Amino acid sequence: MRTLGIHSLRTRLLAFLLAAVIGAAVIQGVFAYRSAMREADAIFDYHMQQMALSLRAGAPLSGPLLPGAADREFEFLIQIWTANGERVFESTPDARLPQIAVLGFSDARSGSTSYRVFTLQMPQQIIQIAQDLSVRRQMATAFALSTIVPIALFAPMLMLIVWWVVTRSLAPVTRTSALVA
Repeated sequence: MRTLGIHSLRTRLLAFLLAAVIGAAVIQGVFAYRSAMREADAIFDYHMQQMALSLRAGAPLSGPLLPGAADREFEFLIQIWTANGERVFESTPDARLPQIAVLGFSDARSGSTSYRVFTLQMPQQIIQIAQDLSVRRQMATAFALSTIVPIALFAPMLMLIVWWVVTRSLAPVTRTSALVA
């Protein structure tokens, strides 16, 4: 009868400790995922800003649109406007960004696609760099999920260690209980 008490103690200890490990792993996973998503967004925004800054010196001020641009795949959409609103460059002719530009970072919709847009105004031109939000989310999610994989792998290992430690720690109590019985 006393042995049941020891097993009950072991069961309760394991249940509480394993629940704590699972809870901690879930909370850590959620925080790691959110943090990685924020960091990915910051990195993508930084790349867009740096691209716009690098184009300000070498961007065309006038002239025809880039020939053959439709034949290429771009991760970013680039549009350059003159100060009077004439588009002088576009990397992808199909996707038109709104001509009314919000300076700095903004979100814009063109057709059925949502974009994250960075707009830089120069004295003679406006540079817009945009990235499809769905593509951006896919890349950020892949990055964020890679931060969760170690947590998902180590949580079961930690649970096994907890089980082993509880079993080993209660072994003398189990032996003593068996002797007393």
